[in-house]
Amino acid sequence: MQNKVRYKKCINCGHTYAELQMYGKYCEWCHNSINKIDVFATAVKYKTEFDRACSVCGNQYTQRWYKIDNNIICFKCYKGQQRLMGVLNPNSQVGMGVITEHITAEVLGNCTKCNIKGNFNAPYDLISEKYGTINVKSSKLYVNNKWGFRKRENSSVPDYYICIGFDWNKHNILHVWFIPSELQLFNKNGLYINTTALNLYNVYEVPPEPYNNIYKNLDIYSLPEFRNYNKQIIHIK
Repeated sequence: MQNKVRYKKCINCGHTYAELQMYGKYCEWCHNSINKIDVFATAVKYKTEFDRACSVCGNQYTQRWYKIDNNIICFKCYKGQQRLMGVLNPNSQVGMGVITEHITAEVLGNCTKCNIKGNFNAPYDLISEKYGTINVKSSKLYVNNKWGFRKRENSSVPDYYICIGFDWNKHNILHVWFIPSELQLFNKNGLYINTTALNLYNVYEVPPEPYNNIYKNLDIYSLPEFRNYNKQIIHIK
């Protein structure tokens, strides 16, 4: 009989993860963030309040507010500022998204990147001459033997979702799936693929080797979003 997977909630972000993925009371992402200070470490976090608007985009709805240089900005613009200054954490969810977008654009060729300088909240990640609009999703293999390709509810629907499945420690790209949105395999929260049901997705799979080769040889700090990351990070002992 298999041992039941236990889940714990991260005390920092409030999301629930399998116990084996936790670092004490923190998830992997928060654990990494807490042990590092970047140029935005002095930002003051504000709880969501509906009587305030982001000074960058005007948005009044966000999971978290930040105050930087007397400007109140929303979570999305806060991440956008990190990308703009080249100090985005490559190990964060947003950072991995940038990396997989770059890899996909390199493999496909003839692509336009939508999340360019000054526009970090585009409805799509890429526009391809062959495939149309594309949103790139990535996931490591979780302890429950699934890849989870999540999306925001009510987000824009592209022509294709390109799903990149890493191994559990993100050392290699194992699978790449091209999922046409018209098939509606993505529900409102995303798509989950189990290792025991890979045959159901064979028709959508493309060879992962071109993607993995670029990933293995990629100089992450050559990408503009990460160009100053090492310079701006102070590691706390």
